Formats: sequence, structure tokens, C-alpha cells
Amino acid sequence: MEAHGLALQGDKSACLRALTEAERAFNATDTSTTPQWLSYFDNAYLSAKFAHAFRDLGMYPEAEVFARRSLEMSEGYERGRLFNTALLASTLAGQRRVEEACATAARAVRMTESVRSVRCAAYISDVGRRLKSFRATGDVRSLYQQMAEAGLPTPSA
Repeated sequence: MEAHGLALQGDKSACLRALTEAERAFNATDTSTTPQWLSYFDNAYLSAKFAHAFRDLGMYPEAEVFARRSLEMSEGYERGRLFNTALLASTLAGQRRVEEACATAARAVRMTESVRSVRCAAYISDVGRRLKSFRATGDVRSLYQQMAEAGLPTPSA
């Protein structure tokens, strides 16, 4: 979380140091003593945190690698799966891979049929904002239509 905060502040070197420290600490953890309430904090969760930091530093290819790893998660975390799918879509949008970003974001939109929260809407809306400069393309128009039909906000013209 520290690394993500540093990324949002634009402090790349401090962010990368914090990511290195987090990875070292995570790898040194004895999982046999992890309390049940912390069992969600696994490799997939850590990968999502790394993806957020890299994305917010504008390091989209690196963010994509970790966003894809974040989807290698345990069953039963459907809300988290939606977040991580939208996160992946945002990394693809950052790389200007519009068609793939839209297809991935559309999967996240479909997930809102069974998972609803303000945070879900925020993650998907973020993807929409990242694709705004491509709004004239059929893929983005289709995604915005799907978002609107699901009751999710889309960027205004």
C-alpha cells in the first residue's frame, strides 16, 4: 500500500524500493502461521497491489504482468476477481490496446450482474475514463453501451 501511495505521488524510485521491500517481506513469511483473517493476502492479492503501483507509475507492460497474475486467485473472491479484471483492462487501455481493453472491461461489466458495490463501479468507470480518447471506435462505443445498460457511469463527451 505504501508503494501504491508513492506511485500516486509520482515518486518512482521510492515506489520501486517499497515494492522490493514488500516482495522480500512477503517471501520471508511463514504461511503456516498466517492467521485465518489474513488468508486472503496471497500471491494474487500482492500481484494486484503491484499492478496498481506500476499502472499508476505509467509502467503499463509491468502492470499488465502483475494484473494477469492477480487473476490466478482462489475461488470465492468474485468481488476481487471483478476488481482484478477491471485492473487488467486499465493496464491494457494504458497501452492503447483498445480492443483487448474493451473485451476485458466487458467481462468485468458482466460480472456486475452478481457483484455490486461502489468500488466495482469505480474500477470499471476508471477503465471507461482511460478509453475516453478512443470513444469514436466501435469497441469503446459498445463498451460504453454495456456499461450504461448495467447502470455504470460512462465518461461524458
